[in-house]
Amino acid sequence: MFSSRPLYPRRHEAVIDLTSINRYRIGQLVGSGGMAEVYEGYDTRLGRTVAIKLLKSDLANDANFEAKFRQEAQASARMAHPSIVRIYDAGEEETTDANGNLVKTPFIIMELVKGRLLRDIVHEGKVEVARAVKFVSGILSALEVSHRSGVIHRDIKPANVMVGENDSVKVMDFGIARAVSDNSATQAATAGIVGTAQYFSPEQARGDAVDARTDLYSTGAVVPGALIMKVASSLKTLKSRDRNCQVVRRRGRLYVINKKNPRLKAR
Repeated sequence: MFSSRPLYPRRHEAVIDLTSINRYRIGQLVGSGGMAEVYEGYDTRLGRTVAIKLLKSDLANDANFEAKFRQEAQASARMAHPSIVRIYDAGEEETTDANGNLVKTPFIIMELVKGRLLRDIVHEGKVEVARAVKFVSGILSALEVSHRSGVIHRDIKPANVMVGENDSVKVMDFGIARAVSDNSATQAATAGIVGTAQYFSPEQARGDAVDARTDLYSTGAVVPGALIMKVASSLKTLKSRDRNCQVVRRRGRLYVINKKNPRLKAR
């Protein structure tokens, strides 16, 4: 049995007016990220508890964010593995507001995973070597499946890894995944360098084309964090070797700025 703490274990106040989407009843808000909120829900047709991920209302009409949200559902649905959160359904709910305006709410119906974020486990203190190896092994198993399915995650980090019963691992959030076959594209082509700066591979930070090795690099950066609570980052090396990139800290977060095109920055 998983622990009693649900997916995205931090509690928040509900921020939407919807009580249901399609056949899914919306329950309490159990987590929030940069582009979406996750609610506990109930599938009235199949009689099971699910997680309902909703794109934030202020982003629902942004074509770029809507595409990333849809891409997450499509990428995850292509993969079936115990180490990857399962996707059951996806779509878009249309309602009208008090002024009669059409309001779109993109949604993803997912497996409700109970456990703890690897990030929170790491923050509690040093993790034993054998346990850290088990975590990394689970991440690599998930990546083996995703890479065979032609999907690069591009944002492997402790906050995207859920640890459940017996330290089983679930990799989440394929929102910025890219098809491996799209090897001619670069990060810059998406109008910004995407991912999390502390776990970037050098090529990802520069905005160069990436492949499956980027995920392996990020996984390697997770290991020191689990063992000694420090991030093994390539940022200092990148700054010293690549004069076109600058590493800055703003409001407690690290950003990589491409001097050739200042509009390209880590988000």
